[in-house]
Amino acid sequence: DIQGFLKAYAAEAGVPCTVDQVAVKGQAASGAVIYEAGCTGADGYWIEKAAAGWQKTECLQVLVQKGTCDFTTKDEQIATVKTWLTGSEAADCNVGEVRLMGQNANGRFIEMTCAGAEGRIIRHNAEFQVQQVYPCSTAQQIGGGCTLPGNKPDEA
Repeated sequence: DIQGFLKAYAAEAGVPCTVDQVAVKGQAASGAVIYEAGCTGADGYWIEKAAAGWQKTECLQVLVQKGTCDFTTKDEQIATVKTWLTGSEAADCNVGEVRLMGQNANGRFIEMTCAGAEGRIIRHNAEFQVQQVYPCSTAQQIGGGCTLPGNKPDEA
């Protein structure tokens, strides 16, 4: 039962979802085997066993690094981002698109479109708690500003 074996790896790595699909993805430069874990209704992960233990990378991050996640859909990524918005100033955003912009010592920055409303950039911490919300109209200084279709200043 290869799936069961690989799902156990995902659990050992601390993947925080119901894993529905797992596969060997390839090999890291370090020689470690990389596995992809798909999540039911949420963003998936790449996991790899390193000398210091398991490392996991969300598919949202994998895509920025020019990797692919075969078991994660756009809707699953949007659903994950929506969970982070709960209780924040951006909770009312009906998210249509998401884009990981980057990170710094203060957190990670994610741009999103909001159906029927102005798009936003959020900054969240390592626990995925939204720390700040920036409307696209005032966010030009953050990572080059909003660039998703419908969020660009010339499209407003």
